[in-house]
Amino acid sequence: MVEMLGVLAVIGVLSITGIAGFKTAMDKHKANELLQNALMRASVISPKILTGRIPTLSDFSNLKNDSALFDENVVTNIGNRFGIKVSKVKESVCKNILNMKNNIIFIARQVSVTGLTELKTSDCSGDDNSFYFVFNNNLTPFSPMCTTNNDCISGQTCQDGQCVCKNGKVEAINGYYIDFNHSKMCCSPEMVINGYCCRTIIENDDGTRSCCMSPNSTCCPAGSFWSDYDNACHSCDEPGDIQMQNANSSASCRFCPNRVALYNFCRTECPNPEMILVDRYCTCPLEKPYLNTTTNECFGLDELSLNKSYSINNRYKKGKNGEWVYDNTREYMCRFLKDNPHYYCGGGMMAKCTDNQISTKLGNLCKTCDQVDLTTIKFQSQCEFCNGTWDGENWFTGSCTP
Repeated sequence: MVEMLGVLAVIGVLSITGIAGFKTAMDKHKANELLQNALMRASVISPKILTGRIPTLSDFSNLKNDSALFDENVVTNIGNRFGIKVSKVKESVCKNILNMKNNIIFIARQVSVTGLTELKTSDCSGDDNSFYFVFNNNLTPFSPMCTTNNDCISGQTCQDGQCVCKNGKVEAINGYYIDFNHSKMCCSPEMVINGYCCRTIIENDDGTRSCCMSPNSTCCPAGSFWSDYDNACHSCDEPGDIQMQNANSSASCRFCPNRVALYNFCRTECPNPEMILVDRYCTCPLEKPYLNTTTNECFGLDELSLNKSYSINNRYKKGKNGEWVYDNTREYMCRFLKDNPHYYCGGGMMAKCTDNQISTKLGNLCKTCDQVDLTTIKFQSQCEFCNGTWDGENWFTGSCTP
């Protein structure tokens, strides 16, 4: 009898151990399933955001998960990132998620225009956990934003790999100037609207607040933007493309979540599906940065036609954390001329010449060296190709003499 009880006890222990092991395996499976579901949703959302479109609920109708409830709305007001909220997540699945995450995903307990609060294991409790899967808009990996204070903007210190503003201020896009150099600044929280630090805020009749977006201090009401072409406010929902005076002024429509900018127009969408959206500006991809402004086609350097002018449409480069950094310097814009003299670069435009020609003036394109005044040459590669003498600090700044 005693022996039989012993056998039954052993069987009971093994059964409990087996059940526990099965439950652990199921929790890991559910966590992995939830993670993969979030990645699938992100792959649907990312190209829409980059091309200026807003994801709709129908995008996710075939993506279901029994381990969590996905929120119907995508959070897009967190800089160049978007968030997918989940709730009803059990504690064990929540903790497993944190052990499985990769560098494409940041798992946040809270998100806002001012930053992200990372989800910790200690935050997982009970059967109704909520958190956000956060992705960079272009699905590039996350990495620490800083290692020292020198990696941060003025007014920030580096804390735990994150740049943090001092004196209670928060990081926001500089909204003081209507242009495309979207630098960051530390801003008083009450002056931040939709991620922008406003110089002036207006109180609207409906109780909402909005940035003053006009360069001449004429403030447009919420949900509208200023056009300096007809000196009037236009609704963000107004149909069709709205003309502006120039490319810089068209940046004012970046405050409209359903509009994009390209040259001197505020558009309803980018004219070319190849274009990506950088700070709501229609931009050719990095590998094809040159734009035919007549057809709105994007080209790579090797695809250019001879003796034809193109706009240098992509004036951005990737920063150390995968973010877009605006760079309008000659060194970056004309980088293809460092080692190849057979191009023109200037005024945001470029052109391609044959292997025995160069160009130093737009509109008066490709010529042989004997047809060019060497003193007009602005790049070392062209100067040396024409047997001139280059006197300069670097390849893009100096003078050429015969």
